[in-house]
Amino acid sequence: MADTTQVALITGGALVLSQALNILYTFFNDKRKDKTEISKLILQKKIEVGENFYHMIGENLQLFDLSTHYHQMLLSSASEEGLKFFQEKQELMKNNIDKIRASKETFNLVELYYNISTTFEEVSKTNIITLTINANIIETQECFKKSDNPDEKAFLQIRYRDEMLKLISHCMAITNRLRMDLDIIKKDLRGLISSYK
Repeated sequence: MADTTQVALITGGALVLSQALNILYTFFNDKRKDKTEISKLILQKKIEVGENFYHMIGENLQLFDLSTHYHQMLLSSASEEGLKFFQEKQELMKNNIDKIRASKETFNLVELYYNISTTFEEVSKTNIITLTINANIIETQECFKKSDNPDEKAFLQIRYRDEMLKLISHCMAITNRLRMDLDIIKKDLRGLISSYK
């Protein structure tokens, strides 16, 4: 009788031990699966954020390139046609700047997931500089348009040229920095996408 009791105890103990090991195995396996799922979700979000930022900045770079080209064309012209043309392009730039301001969340997410050099605060400061230079150009053009004095017009043309050169330089610095950030994101996205396959 003692043998059957011992066998029952050993069998019961083995069953409890087996169930305990099974529970531990299931717990750690589920934890690993959860960690894998979380990692997968983070990776998908990082790819989505990177793609959205890449497209948004790509559009802005095209606009900056066009703007720089237009500014170079207008460099020598402080005429009324030049003023009208400049103001039309500035309206387009202002709308684009407003889009960037509205995309603060995208910038914050990109800063979280990617090691880029441009922060939203820097973009905001840059936009203020751009708008200030633009206001100086428009003011100079307005003064030129109203002036009848040849000496004053000559001075205003020089001032106009200086402000346009400042704007061109400013736009080129912005595009160079954004291109570097796009390269960082592109390289990172390529690595992520290839590891995701």
